Amino acid sequence: MLLRPSWLARHEGICWGQLRLSINAGSAETHARIDIDFHGLKSHVATRNRNEPPEWIHLELADGPFERLAGHWHIRPLGAEGAAIEFSIDYAFSSRALEAVMGPVFGQIMETIVERFVERAARLRETRAAASPVAPPVPAGQP
Repeated sequence: MLLRPSWLARHEGICWGQLRLSINAGSAETHARIDIDFHGLKSHVATRNRNEPPEWIHLELADGPFERLAGHWHIRPLGAEGAAIEFSIDYAFSSRALEAVMGPVFGQIMETIVERFVERAARLRETRAAASPVAPPVPAGQP
């Protein structure tokens, strides 16, 4: 299945390329690929993502211009307040030349993914808050 997540759509101002997620339904592993096209510089990054619900998604390099790439999303439930989400990634390009050219672009990509995730979470929270019924205040002295 090929998904284009609405929280990371091209029309939302992403100028470096597009994100394609290929998901194996019912699997504990998903595959993601970022196609980069930045001022004629074309590349891609593909990851295998191991899901450990409800708190972890671990990423590892499947293909791309890296010597190493690994990371995780850590989702910590906070009860009625929602959840705290941490994204961590460690990577090194396969050469200094690639680091010089791709480093700034890849850093921007990672920041954009996190920013879009935060924006989408805020919109979901606002939608849910607006949909939840609010009890009218009880006047003083009444049960």
